[in-house]
Amino acid sequence: MHSPARWGGRLLLLAGLLATAAIAETDKATGEAVKLGFGTDKGAALSQAAAAGRPILAFFTTDWCSWCRRLEADVLSTPEFKQGSQGWVKLVIDAEKGDGVDWAKRFNVQGYPTLILLDRKGEEIDRQAGYSPMPAFLQTFQDFERGVGTLSALQTQLATAPGDLPLALRVARKLEERGRAGEARAAFQAIVAQDPRNASGVADEADADLALAAFRVDKDAAALEAVLARWPACEQGPQLYNILVGAASKAGDEARMRDLLNRAVAQYPEDPDLLNSYAWTCAEKGWDLERALGLAEKAVRLSGGEPNILDTVAELQFKLGRAGEAAATIRQALAKRPGDEYLTKQLKRFEARP
Repeated sequence: MHSPARWGGRLLLLAGLLATAAIAETDKATGEAVKLGFGTDKGAALSQAAAAGRPILAFFTTDWCSWCRRLEADVLSTPEFKQGSQGWVKLVIDAEKGDGVDWAKRFNVQGYPTLILLDRKGEEIDRQAGYSPMPAFLQTFQDFERGVGTLSALQTQLATAPGDLPLALRVARKLEERGRAGEARAAFQAIVAQDPRNASGVADEADADLALAAFRVDKDAAALEAVLARWPACEQGPQLYNILVGAASKAGDEARMRDLLNRAVAQYPEDPDLLNSYAWTCAEKGWDLERALGLAEKAVRLSGGEPNILDTVAELQFKLGRAGEAAATIRQALAKRPGDEYLTKQLKRFEARP
């Protein structure tokens, strides 16, 4: 599969009925989070936080955000997260509906999932854009609550150590996450200028971040290609390749897609997500299915059995006429993600073929 935020007796019964009704009225974006204890009333969340002196964990999501669904399944539903986040008011916001649109603009939310820890006054403490697993996810926000690793804390540290380029990169990325594009760009440029030979090991990352920011604005694929040429071991290389493949796909240039995919897996042969992207694209296009299956199986080993990658293996097995193997593989994925709607549909599809 391609991949690239409590009550006896009759009162309990009433509460359950009300909760069920509330969930039924929510859309796909917020329904699962509501089941996990997140509220949707922004005013109530702000009032509760102010009265109790507690922070708000605001989860910005959308209907179509597959990584949001994965965050709900892998992180927000875990006992460890529920235990560790008991002191927070939890709020889920559909960033594409109602006043959620205004909230997303207010906080410069640019991608999903984005989770922001707000103080009791509703002001941002800090945020994380994108998915991360447990326990790292919980630790990040617990640190934010203590003032550790926040933008303001990192800026204070950098003021006393201006030559610390890895720290400067962390600050630049946080500025970019908050939508402060001009400040972020200047910070990335300063890192590249101070370290043209990448002695720090982060100038290549700053250069890649500059190219990614430029691509978001003007779709300049040449800037991404230039970074790949200058820094062949750049950490963001797999992301750059995925973007270039996506651009080639949109343009209908299948020859370029194949060339980019082959270059990517040759340059980053141990990156499971990139191998998975290669294999899934081959499954969709019918290209080199046997080779794609071998790379997908390698990605499964590298990832420790990631369900999304198991799904890719199953899809390739199915397209190679091995429906029984495909069904067995998708059962492995379902064992790790029980009840998953998409994986369940895949299993039915594979089992329907003799």
